[in-house]
Amino acid sequence: MKLWTPAVAIVSALLVAACGSAPAESTPPPKPKAVPAAEIVAPRPAPQEPVDAEEPESGESEEHESGSTARDLELARMELKIAEQTAQHAMGESREDVRAARESLHLAQMALKQFVEREAPRRLESAQISLDRARYDAEEAGDEFKELEAMYSADEFASMTKELVLKRGRRHMELAQRDLAVEEKDLEDLQQYELPRERRELEDEVKSAETGVTLAEQSAATTELEQRLAVEQARDEVEEVLEELGMGDAEDGE
Repeated sequence: MKLWTPAVAIVSALLVAACGSAPAESTPPPKPKAVPAAEIVAPRPAPQEPVDAEEPESGESEEHESGSTARDLELARMELKIAEQTAQHAMGESREDVRAARESLHLAQMALKQFVEREAPRRLESAQISLDRARYDAEEAGDEFKELEAMYSADEFASMTKELVLKRGRRHMELAQRDLAVEEKDLEDLQQYELPRERRELEDEVKSAETGVTLAEQSAATTELEQRLAVEQARDEVEEVLEELGMGDAEDGE
């Protein structure tokens, strides 16, 4: 029979405590079931109190907006002034082009008129005079030669003198006839070729000048329309800005 002593009781209690604290073989914990994505609910953020943003004072906002629109009005008026000056310059150049084209046409018409009424008749008359002079010279030379032949046909004149005089007269007559032939050809060329060619050239210059006037006038009309359109568009821009400022009626009253 064993005796139960306090020492034995203490030892027994320590052993029992040691056995209870030792890790026992345990089964692994079960795996968690998969939850569908649709059932997963994101955590809601904690409500936060709204932060009061500093709002600009109404006076400062209106002043900024008014300053921006006033700047737009200034720029629009500058664009209008530029458009008006550009239009004035462009239309001035167009009018000058028309004036120059009309002046060229007038000069071409005057040149043609002067040629037809004065120069061509004068040149024909001069050529005719030259031809008549050559014809008269040829006739006179021929008459003189015949007279010399009749004069020196007698035997009392020395043969050497007779031949010399007749030779001179024959040469004078031949040159006069050749001059006459040249003058006839010059007159024919002048009438049939030179004067008609020069007249056609002057008429072509008149036609070209007329075309230049037409083109200049059309270009001037187109330029005027384009510049007027640019000015009207710039003026509309100014009116739009004035309406935004609420100054449209006041501006019209001015």
